[in-house]
Amino acid sequence: MKLEVGDYVRTKKGIAKILGRVNEPDNYYFKMLITDKYLEIHDDTEYIHDLDIIKSSKNIIDLIEEGDYVNGLPVVHNAKNNGSNIVIVVNGNAYNEEDIKSVVTKEQFNSMKYEVGE
Repeated sequence: MKLEVGDYVRTKKGIAKILGRVNEPDNYYFKMLITDKYLEIHDDTEYIHDLDIIKSSKNIIDLIEEGDYVNGLPVVHNAKNNGSNIVIVVNGNAYNEEDIKSVVTKEQFNSMKYEVGE
């Protein structure tokens, strides 16, 4: 997988944007921003080994899966519309990449939720 600065990646921790590449003695690590808001730059960066990357794309919308949350709403389908990717959320609205303001992956959501009951 050939990754470049500016690409988006999906990891078990969420969706991230590659900010740079760091050469460690035996491995290459990517300096990545784990995003909590679409394209918001934080001072905190995290180093993630390239083996932790599940998939990558130049476009964040390509990494969104059913069960993720876009703009606070659960994604029920990721589809193509006239050759472009769209995500359809629970209320039936369809979002193009430029409509996306925030993404929370299902893995992030599940790691933070508290279940009441047994």
